[in-house]
Amino acid sequence: VFGGPKTETALDECAGHLTTTPNFETDCGMIWVTHLTPNTASVPKTMHWVSYPESTSLTSMALAQAKTELEGEGGRTDASSVVVVVTDAQPMSARMTAKAAEDLKSSARLIWVPIGPTDPSTDEVLKTWASKPWQD
Repeated sequence: VFGGPKTETALDECAGHLTTTPNFETDCGMIWVTHLTPNTASVPKTMHWVSYPESTSLTSMALAQAKTELEGEGGRTDASSVVVVVTDAQPMSARMTAKAAEDLKSSARLIWVPIGPTDPSTDEVLKTWASKPWQD
């Protein structure tokens, strides 16, 4: 579940603009419900406490963390990875999100699922961030 920082200082920390290291959960709004695990039966049991973060959307950081997770010890080298982003399509930085999406697409298929009201221009941007063919 990803949200974003609630203050400008936290945004600067989370974006790496300061020398301090943020707490990803409390400062940046990044909450891992579970990391990659072969025990898929345990995942639904952990979902009961997840709620909408009601904050900004630091989508670029969420994408970067997904890439790190896939390339880390939990990722399977014998499997094709797919990342599905369910989002309000309102990232704090479209430029940083575009870069993070391109980086992630080198490791995984990237699918976007916009929720809530969007306009045609937002849909067009999401298509450029998605893996091709975007219709999938």
